Amino acid sequence: MTTLFFLFCVLISPTLVFTQEASIDTTKTPKKINKWKLSYVANVNFTQSSFTHWAAGGENSFALSALTNFMANYQHKKWKWENTFDLGYGVSKLGDQPFRKNEDKIDIISRIGYQLSKNLFSSIRMNFKTQFAPGFNFPNDSIVVSRFFSPAFLFLSLGIDYKPTDGLSLYASPATGRLIIVLDQALADKGAFGVEKAKFATDGSLLQHGENLRFEFGALLSAQYKKDFNNISIRSRLELFNNYTDRVAANRGNIVVNFENLITFAINKWFSTSLFFHMLYDHNQQVTLFQTIDGKKVEVGKGPRLQIKQVLGVGFNYKISNTPSK
Repeated sequence: MTTLFFLFCVLISPTLVFTQEASIDTTKTPKKINKWKLSYVANVNFTQSSFTHWAAGGENSFALSALTNFMANYQHKKWKWENTFDLGYGVSKLGDQPFRKNEDKIDIISRIGYQLSKNLFSSIRMNFKTQFAPGFNFPNDSIVVSRFFSPAFLFLSLGIDYKPTDGLSLYASPATGRLIIVLDQALADKGAFGVEKAKFATDGSLLQHGENLRFEFGALLSAQYKKDFNNISIRSRLELFNNYTDRVAANRGNIVVNFENLITFAINKWFSTSLFFHMLYDHNQQVTLFQTIDGKKVEVGKGPRLQIKQVLGVGFNYKISNTPSK
């Protein structure tokens, strides 16, 4: 039931926003000019395999995921306001193991720009990221490693946006604030995601809880590419962030890397194949390291690592869009 609730939230929330915008009364005279360009895309992917007395062997499996993107862009004279909302949630099950989530994200970007020249804009950019549900330290499903707003990341930056062609944006900001939020106190006490961890006395008693917020200030470079061909859609985003103010001077040369790619192949109006590839590196995020000893996965430590996620799916595709009035 919890899984179905999350999937329902992912699919329905942008639809409500779109429906509200689409219901604006335009019957007045003179006719109201609509400067908003709206689009909503939802993908539901499902895979399942079952084996009964199968001599070659095999294990039953099931996976279900929902991904949705809502875009609301406003343009008037030299002003441009662009908003994107990316939501995703998915679960998988292998054999007798319990359900595990394989996708979970809330990603909101809002950018206001003023046109300086044909392809150059002065912009203020906001990006917020978090997740819906708890994450666990598998194969141990009793240790929570993340929750809603634990972590959450808020970027706010002032910079220059260069748009040489339609669909390509290159953004540079020498003044970017990054706020890391860990509201779960148990995770904050452990120093999860780079916040200051709790302080304990020599006898193990708690002296001071860990911090729930960590503020960083630095530079941001971002490149976004969107292109639609006959039956192929490409969405790509690369973000590089450098923290000038890291408490440890040796870490000030580290770069936080976020690289996301989504390629969608349309089979027909309703069905498509999608490939999502995500690379993430953040030296503040300590990844649990495992080794296989005597056939069992054993935790051997933690440390920063390049994180890679890849999802390939075939499923239902639904899209709504409008064309703004001139």
